Amino acid sequence: MNKTAFAAEHGEDKLHRLRRGYRDQPTPLAKDDPRHPRHQEIYRDIDAALLPATESLADTLARLLPCWNGTIAPAIARGECILIVSHGNTLRALLKHLEKMTEREIEQFEIPTGHPLLVELAPNGDFLRRDYLDPLAAAESIKASE
Repeated sequence: MNKTAFAAEHGEDKLHRLRRGYRDQPTPLAKDDPRHPRHQEIYRDIDAALLPATESLADTLARLLPCWNGTIAPAIARGECILIVSHGNTLRALLKHLEKMTEREIEQFEIPTGHPLLVELAPNGDFLRRDYLDPLAAAESIKASE
């Protein structure tokens, strides 16, 4: 169901909660749904019981932190410049962690698709700043999506 159809059936508030809420989860996919991760070739070597049928932003953050803490943060600590390309919600979860945003703050935070975002961290991993490479285009994209 697309956003317009969902909002018409369930309301704009529920749509916003499911798309941007921190703890809200969409209805889980049925195990026989072809979109369920258990049916995707990329996950063939992972125990199907470990594959989520739904996920909140809080779940996304919990899923990404082992990669962040075990691989990416140590590389940054070594002075490496890291490029992360990911889904918008995963990036939102990461920024929540890095910037120590509250649940309310992250629920209002939007990352426009396709606009590179430079995040600068201190050598100890503390967040310093973030800037879009083209701030005007990013702001226009956010406004157009509202």
